Amino acid sequence: MKPIGLLAIIFLIAGCSNNSAVPNFKNWEGTWETSSESSSFTETWTKKNAQLWSGTGTWRENDSISYEEKLSLRYNGKDWVYSALAPDQNNEQSVDFMLSLFTDSTWVFVNPKHDFPNKIEYQLLSSRMMKVDVTGFEKGKPRSLNFSLIKKP
Repeated sequence: MKPIGLLAIIFLIAGCSNNSAVPNFKNWEGTWETSSESSSFTETWTKKNAQLWSGTGTWRENDSISYEEKLSLRYNGKDWVYSALAPDQNNEQSVDFMLSLFTDSTWVFVNPKHDFPNKIEYQLLSSRMMKVDVTGFEKGKPRSLNFSLIKKP
């Protein structure tokens, strides 16, 4: 193979890997919700800058907030980190989950040292629907939560 052809292939591969190495969270921005007859869950995300997103997760029962956690997505210079700060849990310290896998429509965050959850997976099904799977162990037994969120206009 000619040196120019080989160089072209190397640059093509390097260019593709650099583009795919940066997760795209732009579809997360906004308010997402799921609800039942008496309860609802809302997740809201705001882009602060290229390396930081802030969010909240709010559970409501009978129109009253029953639980709210602060969320963030941040790039620490090496990895993307999803953090959740829940009241009255983990000594008021946030729990970090590292981005372990992503595509254009799927993001998987893990923390194998945390009991529940230790894996949080978001899958964008369309521009207005996202599936969330939260898995781990509680008191030594497997536990999971699965729900779909609809983006509010």
